[in-house]
This record gives sequence, structure tokens and C-alpha cells, in this order.
Amino acid sequence: MKRYPYWPGNAKSSLGFLLLFWSTAMVFPQKVVSLAPGITEIVFALNKGNTLVGVTKFCDYPAAAGEIKKIGGYLDVNTEVLVALAPDIVIMYPEHENKMRFLKQRARLVKVRHNRFSDLLESILEIGRVLNSEEQARELVLAIRNQMRDISSQVKGKKKKTAILIAGRNADELKNMYIIGKKDFFNDLLEIAGGVNAYAGDVDYPSISLESVIYLNPDFIRGLALTRGTQIEETYAEAFEVIKWVMH
Repeated sequence: MKRYPYWPGNAKSSLGFLLLFWSTAMVFPQKVVSLAPGITEIVFALNKGNTLVGVTKFCDYPAAAGEIKKIGGYLDVNTEVLVALAPDIVIMYPEHENKMRFLKQRARLVKVRHNRFSDLLESILEIGRVLNSEEQARELVLAIRNQMRDISSQVKGKKKKTAILIAGRNADELKNMYIIGKKDFFNDLLEIAGGVNAYAGDVDYPSISLESVIYLNPDFIRGLALTRGTQIEETYAEAFEVIKWVMH
């Protein structure tokens, strides 16, 4: 058999083979699967969309994501399709973890959080590290931080307005409402924009009645038009509507 410089069996093969393997992994794109629209958009924002071989049926932004193989929904992943893609990396949220345990020996499982504003920034950095795109990740996080800092400076010293953010309710009526608590992405942005959540309890997404809303007596009430699997693009659009609404 013809021997190559780093083929196992040569004098320096062990170290050489490992170095060759590592450098090859860094150069050639790895096969990545994203289990959420927000994750998919971060991957594209870091210019790594070409590594994606599978995404959910909700991942349609940017347009290029619509051309990638679909592996099911947000929580109802088609495991057969996923395994057939033979991904090197699967990027997911904590709610996916239990169902993805079977892949632990087949792929690298990367879990990122998404409930808080700080989680979003950390997820960008983590995905950047995993996909060898750390510089782009740092630049994106810096741009977001600067944007939020600018908003905070605009409302500094102004009277804080109380608000209730309605996450869900019955159609056409204020019944079966549940609202955003203190530990949520939208609450973080509300505070950045100079607002205060009228609900001060510890429940993450409390269910409240119309009487409770009247009792809390907020300056503003806003319904959020978001559903599970919503894209970051739509989340940001909604978030900046909330910011503008509070600031003015």
C-alpha cells in the first residue's frame, strides 16, 4: 500500500494524522442541522448558511433557508430524516434536548438558550465558536449591544411607563389571557426602552383575568403577535414596535 506522509504507521503518523484531521475539519464545511428558526437565522447572519443541511419547516428566512431540507416542525422532528442527513452538528434549544439524546454518539449536540436578551447574545457567540465564525459573531453582538445602548441613552431620565405585554388570549376577546413575566426577552427590551412590567410576580407567563389587568392599572397594554417557531426577523419587528411604543 502506498504510504502518505501522515498515514498511520509512519514515524510521526499519530500527531501528523491528528493535525491533518483537525485542519481538514476546520477548512471543509461541516454538516449542520438547525432545530429552530432563530438558530437558522443566526447561522446565516454569521455567513455559514452553506453548512446547513437540515432545518425545520418554520425556517423560511432568509429566502435561502426555504431551499434546505426540512426535518419536521419545532418539536415534532422527523428523526428518520434527521439521521439520514448524517449531520456533524445539531444546534438546538433546551426543549429539544431530551428528544435529541439518541444522536449523542452520532453528532455534536449544541444547546443554546433563547428566553432572555442575554441568551440571544450568548447564543450568537456560542454558534460562532462552534462554526469557526467567532469574529463575525463578536461583530454582530457588538452591533446589537450598541443599538440597545443608544436606545437606553434616549430614554435616560424619562419617567418610566408601566406596561402589560399580552402573549396570548382568546380571539376577539380579553379572556384566557397570559402575559409576559419578568424573565423574558420582551421584558428585557421593555426595560431597555424605559418601561416597567406592571406585573411584578415570579411566574414566567402568568394567566390573568380582565379584573387583574384593571387592578394592575398599566399605562399601556400591548398584545404580541408571536407563535412558537416565529422567526427572529418577526420577533425583532415585534420587539422594536414595543420599544417605539414605550419610548413615545
